[in-house]
Amino acid sequence: MLGILTIVGLLFFVASICFLLISLDWVVAVVGLAQTTDLNATLLSGIATLLSISAALFAAVLGLQNQRAVNRRRHTIDFINQTEKDGTFVAALQTFVTEAKSGNLVESGNPEQEGSKKALDVRLVLNHFEIVALGIDNGVFDDKLYQKWFKSGTILYWEYASEFVTAIRSRSKYNKSFTNFEKLAIRYKKTEEESDSRIRRWYNTVIN
Repeated sequence: MLGILTIVGLLFFVASICFLLISLDWVVAVVGLAQTTDLNATLLSGIATLLSISAALFAAVLGLQNQRAVNRRRHTIDFINQTEKDGTFVAALQTFVTEAKSGNLVESGNPEQEGSKKALDVRLVLNHFEIVALGIDNGVFDDKLYQKWFKSGTILYWEYASEFVTAIRSRSKYNKSFTNFEKLAIRYKKTEEESDSRIRRWYNTVIN
């Protein structure tokens, strides 16, 4: 949004300068060239000042955007590195995957399982992806970088977790548990399907 506003503002400023230049020609024609030499100089000086200020502001905004992008990528890489080094999370993820592949993940969401190590491990994994989704939504993490690293995994793990999440939502008045993780996985799956569709269209065009 900030980039769009910057471009629009710049275009408006250029249009204003063009209007001033056209108005200057009109003033010269009406008042007379001999009487408008100082006016010309004043207007041109003002225009030059506005151009300088505009260029400085544009450079500052662009620099701020670039720095924020760098910070997002750095935070994302740091988060990924910390996750891979977190033995507790790695062990919980192994439990999560094992339970999902064996078809026992939903059972971990049963009331009698609440507080068990398996249930806690599953929730730890889900909370991790919920944090990732919130970080991306709020500009803390870089979405493109995270997609390159773990888009397919995010989609797969939500497919594993969906029945478990449905089960715990059905037992709670607050049925919005892990909605950010869900939205992120759905969006990633949509982009993956769109990418596959473009590849198939390109392949069919080339082959046919």
